[in-house]
Amino acid sequence: MGNKRTMFKEKGDEWCEVTIELRERDGGPELSICGSFGRIETREDAEVEARQYWIDFFEEDDAEFGAFVKRFPGEASTPEEAAALVLCYDGELHGMDVHAEDGDKVYLLIGCGQCVDEIRAWFPEVAPYLRYHLNGMNAGCEHQRALDETPAVSEPCAVCGYEYGSRWLHEDLPADVIEWAMGEG
Repeated sequence: MGNKRTMFKEKGDEWCEVTIELRERDGGPELSICGSFGRIETREDAEVEARQYWIDFFEEDDAEFGAFVKRFPGEASTPEEAAALVLCYDGELHGMDVHAEDGDKVYLLIGCGQCVDEIRAWFPEVAPYLRYHLNGMNAGCEHQRALDETPAVSEPCAVCGYEYGSRWLHEDLPADVIEWAMGEG
């Protein structure tokens, strides 16, 4: 039953991506909805930013700069020279969180994972399905999940007696959620 799809959007100098994955687990289908977001720079601006990152790194940490100069004797005597050497050996964008490159565009990563605020803002059509994210790893029973706050671990559910967090509970996915996750809905 496995299925994985990605949706990507960019607006101005920002981008966001959401990955929707349906995978088979012991308890049945499990849904994963994760995102990534960031900013877009030109290749030239990203290279300038990477260079400045390394200059700042060496200027702010004398011990690191000293260790670097010892490892590369005679090759770098200033933070600027050390930065140039790092980027020469490790690539012009070393130290940057590069998600992707496309021509002159460099997609820099700001955050990723369960970034629900960004997913909701960029992909409102995905928002109704976020409640099913990792439906096979629920710490609370359906009654506890319906509460607005996390129940006290020491208090069992008033309806069914389940002790919050005592094991992972699986919530079956409705057919329309499976259809949507497969890209059919």
